[in-house]
Amino acid sequence: MPHTMALDVMKTLNNLREAKRSSRYDTEQTGAHILAPSHCGKSHIVNKIYFSRHVIPQIRATGRFSPDVSDGDIKKLQKTVVYAKVPAKPTQHDFAAMLLKAFDLPRWGFSRESALQRIDRVLEHAEDVGNELLILDRYDQLTRQHDSETMKQASAIQDITKNLMEDGWPIVLVGLPNARKAIENMQLKNRIKKLTMMPLKFKEDAAEFMKFLSGLEKLMLQSGIFDEESGLCESSVALRLYYASQGRLGVLCNIVRDAAVLASDGRQARIGRDNLAEAVEMGPLENKICRYNPFEEDDEAGIAADCSERHADDEKRYDKEYHEYFKPKKPRTRKAAAEEALKALAA
Repeated sequence: MPHTMALDVMKTLNNLREAKRSSRYDTEQTGAHILAPSHCGKSHIVNKIYFSRHVIPQIRATGRFSPDVSDGDIKKLQKTVVYAKVPAKPTQHDFAAMLLKAFDLPRWGFSRESALQRIDRVLEHAEDVGNELLILDRYDQLTRQHDSETMKQASAIQDITKNLMEDGWPIVLVGLPNARKAIENMQLKNRIKKLTMMPLKFKEDAAEFMKFLSGLEKLMLQSGIFDEESGLCESSVALRLYYASQGRLGVLCNIVRDAAVLASDGRQARIGRDNLAEAVEMGPLENKICRYNPFEEDDEAGIAADCSERHADDEKRYDKEYHEYFKPKKPRTRKAAAEEALKALAA
């Protein structure tokens, strides 16, 4: 069951597509970005849930595909919404090749094409097939600059992305918090909407966390995985699940999934605490998301204190990595503006 943040993301994606449909082909479009730490579910929402809940049903309703065509084939064949991943250390040609592949266009036989000519070919095709949205995942790859050449290429790709939006292509950028550097370089701060997929907070988002757990319980029952609820919403279990996942819903889903597999292998009627303990050992503890296995600890007050401490530490880190850029900046004085202008001229 999608949580509130996921529903907000999908609503925004639909709004961007609606704006594209109601605009002239060359009307400058807005966009959105989802920047969050790993395992928060951002890629899963834009590449899985959004397609299954919105894109594929909408495509089926048009009658373009016969009922016997699978959802997977429809997702691959349709080009109304296109999802692509930015390659590691990409060059302009890599970026263009990524777009060609995403739109199933030939990449070979055009050896004399420049990267921009390839992208123009993609744009023409995108209009022909009625593309309404491009989702670019792993946009933080453009901030991993190890030398002057990769910095130059990253800057060029940022300019290309900006130009695509100005030329009428709505784009959603997905990545880790450090991708904000690329967005800042693109001067798109006021043209794209910030969407939140950050980890849930220990106290402030307790109701949302419990709602999500309840949805997982219902889903397992409805799917026939278990015959009875596993007690995930019991306060003692939920507290431990929060600590083990650190509020990252992607990690939480992995814990419950692994525990469900263990319980099913043991032909149990529900997930047991021992299954959850083993699942945490296999995932979050191994990956150092949590400091110890909370299902092997009895001190709930101590676990709660650790949750609050980690939450405070995370808030400081996210403020530094992410929110700092989006905070309103103090207006510059005339003297400061003049000094900046002189420095720019001198450079």
